[in-house]
Amino acid sequence: MVYRQNEDSARCRLCILQAVLYYFQPADLIPRIALPVRLQVKSIFAWPWPWVLVKIAMCLAAFILYYGGYRTYGMKYVLGIKQAQEKRGDTIQKAAAFRISGILEYVRHPWYLATILLVWALGPVSDVSLVVKIILTAYIIIGTFLEERKIIQEIGAPYLEYRTEVFLLTFWEKMNVSD
Repeated sequence: MVYRQNEDSARCRLCILQAVLYYFQPADLIPRIALPVRLQVKSIFAWPWPWVLVKIAMCLAAFILYYGGYRTYGMKYVLGIKQAQEKRGDTIQKAAAFRISGILEYVRHPWYLATILLVWALGPVSDVSLVVKIILTAYIIIGTFLEERKIIQEIGAPYLEYRTEVFLLTFWEKMNVSD
């Protein structure tokens, strides 16, 4: 009996570790940290005075999007703790009701949009960081489209209708993944 509890506890810790590594992949940070250190960097854009207001607006919008996503999703879900508990059997796994509330009434993927805004708002733009910013933005956009396909398979018709009403990443253009 004690062995079974230890095995379940170890399995739960492994699930939580897998969720943390999935959502916070350290390998994603290596280019951001290593490239500027090893290469000669030439500044392209450093947010001069009038543009600082745009930078502040981008950071503020990112904060609002992150906060709106936090209020809608909950941190246990985002960090994978809820999924690990369901897999372990601590909570009853039931089909999540598809709901549109809060920030999800305006943008389908608020955290992805907030991340893109921060990638471009933080730090000066140099020849090296420009490449990193483009790669990270492409990575996030590709991930968003993959997430869309997964959600369509899980939720189906209600999500397809939601896609016609709410923007993917921007407030000004609707982008949909082909079915």
